[in-house]
Amino acid sequence: MNRNKIDTEVFEKVEPNPRSTTIDEGAAIARKEQVDMVIGLGGGSAMDTAKGIALASSGTVSIWDYLQKTSYCQRTVPPIIQIPTMAGTGSETNSIAVITNWETHVKGGLSDPRVQAKVAIIDPEITLSVPAHQTKAGGIDIFSHSLEPYLADSTPTPMTDSIRETCMKWL
Repeated sequence: MNRNKIDTEVFEKVEPNPRSTTIDEGAAIARKEQVDMVIGLGGGSAMDTAKGIALASSGTVSIWDYLQKTSYCQRTVPPIIQIPTMAGTGSETNSIAVITNWETHVKGGLSDPRVQAKVAIIDPEITLSVPAHQTKAGGIDIFSHSLEPYLADSTPTPMTDSIRETCMKWL
């Protein structure tokens, strides 16, 4: 029952390491239905898929063309709301999406300020619905994202090192 008379379209084909073809399929639906907003609900892959669908739905080419910068969309991208169900990816806080081209076996990063969430709804209780092994994987992801710049930063400062060390100690 739709008490608020808001039309919704659910896209449930999200997979880990979202494929460009899956995003293109979702974008075609979003264009056809003329969506006003895209909501990403889930982990990093679901939120990256939402970003890709929003961007690709505003144009007519594959998301991979935007990722490769062979096409540029000048149209308005629908606003995005992100609702993470697990900790670790940070995808609700950035304008980056990791997308996989299954045909070429290439994974690439899309970076576009238009896919930054307008709103992120973060409810720690939602993360309790995630299996323990996914929560542990999120912790490893957080640790890795702290360790990598700690080891590879070409211009470390005492402040950035201290923040990274604290993050790693807490995990």
